[in-house]
Order: sequence, then C-alpha cells, then structure tokens
Amino acid sequence: MVRAFVADGIRQGFGDTVNVERDVLLLDGWWHAAFRIAPDTFMVRIDEPPSADTAMDYLVAELAARGLAAVGDHLPLTIALAYTELSLGTGVSWALWATDRATGEAALAARVDPDSSAQDSEFSPSAEPEQVTDLSAELEGARRMAGLPETVIVAVGIEDAALRQLRPAIPECRFEAVPVAAGPGACGPLRPALVLVDARSQAAKEFIMEFRADACGRFLPVVAVTNEELPLGADETLSPDLEPLSWVDPIRKLLP
Repeated sequence: MVRAFVADGIRQGFGDTVNVERDVLLLDGWWHAAFRIAPDTFMVRIDEPPSADTAMDYLVAELAARGLAAVGDHLPLTIALAYTELSLGTGVSWALWATDRATGEAALAARVDPDSSAQDSEFSPSAEPEQVTDLSAELEGARRMAGLPETVIVAVGIEDAALRQLRPAIPECRFEAVPVAAGPGACGPLRPALVLVDARSQAAKEFIMEFRADACGRFLPVVAVTNEELPLGADETLSPDLEPLSWVDPIRKLLP
C-alpha cells in the first residue's frame, strides 16, 4: 500500500493498518502519516505514530528509493497546507521530502491556493520562523473575515468548574459540553474543530477510539485529560492535576 501511494500515485486503497484517501496516507484509519503534494514532493509527519507499525519505515524507504530526501521541516507553508487540506492544527509537525529544497518549496507553494492570503502573509516561504508567532489567532481571524462559523470545542465529560475557566480563557471558541454516555454521534452535528475528553475512565477511552472510527472524527484533533499514557486515538494529553488554565496553550496549538 505504501509503495502504491508513493510510486504509483494511487488515490484510494485499504490495507490492514494503512489506508490511502486521495493524497493522504493514513495509519490505523485516522492518523495522517503523509500528504502527497506532487508526484515528487511529499509532506511526511514527524510526530510519533499511534502504534508500533513499520509503515513509516517503509514510507521513508520508498521515498528514498525514488531519489527523495527530507529537505526541510516545520516550514510555514506545510502548516498552511495541513490546515486547508487536512483540517489539522498547528500542533502537527511535518518534514518536506523532495529531490531538493527548491523543487519541494516550489511544489508546496503551487499546491497552496494562490488566492489565499497565506501567499502574502506569515505562511509565505520568505517568512522567518520567528515571525509566525500566533498562527492559530491568524487563522481564527481569517475564519471570521470570511464569515465562517465560529470555532467549536466539544468538551466530553469535562467538569463544569473546568469549563468555567476555559470559556473566558479561549473566547474565540464556543465550548459545547457532551457527556461520555452520549457517544461519538453527539459530536458530529456540532461540527467541532477539536474534541476535549476527560479520559480517566474506560468508557471515555472507548469513546475516543469510536470517535476516531467515525467519519466526522477521523481528521479532528483529540485532547485527552489523563495522567496515563496517550490513549489510542488521542493527539495530546493534559494533566487533570493542573489548573485548567494550563491547558489553554496546548489546546490552542491544536486548533485549526
């Protein structure tokens, strides 16, 4: 499946642990492993994969066999493309693979919508990394200017006391409280940008896995409040022992 994605350019395929949907290579049906920008240019995720699968090793080997190499990482335009094409926030890290950096950056710039303000803003290839200081705020402002709906965070099983602190701390978002027992189906109609789950119960952990398997939850960031290791299907953990205000920055980093 990995070879077909890299070498043959397939746009749909299903394996035991690896799927291809359009230009995206997915692990476990939901985790974005790579994005095909052009036949000779790819974005490859740097973050630790959700399971001990060899797919990422195969991916790197296939890219190298085609004469591609990692030519840069954490490039502003990869963040912009992940946001527009994959609905992923700024908390996901990518490496750019191409025959050389100039070729890769040219393909990357061409893939981003030329009518987007990203071409002339902090996403511009000429922008220095330190200039991209608050990408989430910039994107939220762009959403409002475009007349898009406000950003929704679905809080699953989160205590009211925590929500009372989070709502004024993240005023650009609307928090919608959902009980764990409501199931993942309660999230879809709310069209969330992020799902925050109190993952200290087995039912909540199962909620996350079921949410990831559902079509509406496949591409959304999931933040788990837990003292245990990262639950399967979650992107980030937050400590329940800390004040909810300490959760604000990690949440904002994952917002589109």
